[in-house]
Amino acid sequence: MHVRDGADVDTAVGQVLDSLLEISGVRRAGLALTEGGGRRLRFTLGERDSARPAPGEALEWCHIDAYDDVPITTVLRTGKPVVDALELLEERHAAFVESQSGTGIVGVAAFPLKSGDVTWGGFVLFYDTPQRFGPHQVALLELYAERAAHEVGSADNTIPAMPRIPVSDASHGEVVRLDLDPYPGSVAVARRFARGQLARWGIEEETLDAAVLCLSELVTNVVVHAASRSHIELRREPDRLVVTVRDGRGRAVVTTTGPGPDLLVVHGRGLLLVEALSDQWGSISEGSETTVWCEFATGRSGEHVES
Repeated sequence: MHVRDGADVDTAVGQVLDSLLEISGVRRAGLALTEGGGRRLRFTLGERDSARPAPGEALEWCHIDAYDDVPITTVLRTGKPVVDALELLEERHAAFVESQSGTGIVGVAAFPLKSGDVTWGGFVLFYDTPQRFGPHQVALLELYAERAAHEVGSADNTIPAMPRIPVSDASHGEVVRLDLDPYPGSVAVARRFARGQLARWGIEEETLDAAVLCLSELVTNVVVHAASRSHIELRREPDRLVVTVRDGRGRAVVTTTGPGPDLLVVHGRGLLLVEALSDQWGSISEGSETTVWCEFATGRSGEHVES
């Protein structure tokens, strides 16, 4: 499987499903992505003998409650594969096994899609021929899962509607917001969202590049360290641009100096880049949320503004 750079999520998932359906004995293949902070799954299914959407066409998606008693939800809750003959799954997934009765399905293999310790999706294979599911076969399916995670995670994800939201007093600027779930593709989505919006606002290229890089680092912080949703806000005002990222897990406010590890530093850079590239920046922890913001204005030297 190989998904071209910049493919949208439907194209990426469609190509991954096509590859999974070529595995010997697989009649159906499904892929799920977490939504709503992990409370539900966005799920799509492909059939070996059915016509597939053409490249670029939208897939048909449905939603599954994250606590439904089916193998794919178990995989996303535990981060571990579920692989067995259908009859051996009855004790754990009785309703699911009953739903497959008479369909010709005799085995199921479900694997997580992960980034580090974060499980953000999974695929499930339905076999219509008996399988041994020995160590070699399971290891091969794990490789499929790793490749699928890379291909789907690096694609352009479906971006929610991004309306411009004017503040009450137009003289104070304009605001757009975007919420993203914690999977690897979120960082790429955030970059593209910001680059497109800042270009529409006519932000000069040097400032645009600096703001997009800072936003990328802040969203990466949320994905890697907080494993929560990223709440992004871009605010354009007459004399400045403000980039804000809020996560869903509270932690102490930190700075880039002083003793002890910096929990918000990403890959040795993190807030050091934000401090170097922005004109001002700051952070606030309030309840279960942490907010980091940075400003870009002409003619100011970088400084950390305590909140």
